[in-house]
Amino acid sequence: MSSIHRPSAGPVAINASVVALVVFMCGVLYFFGAAMSGDTQITKSVAGADIIDTRDVPN
Repeated sequence: MSSIHRPSAGPVAINASVVALVVFMCGVLYFFGAAMSGDTQITKSVAGADIIDTRDVPN
């Protein structure tokens, strides 16, 4: 019974760090996407931020 090989915890830690990195990047993308859209309070709360509406500007 001494020849039984136990798997190391290395791959589990790497998988957990990859999952944590993906979750973090999703949060960053969500935050900047909401800030760039201008539809939320994030952009309006930035001091001195100028919001330029270019939807009605003729080409």
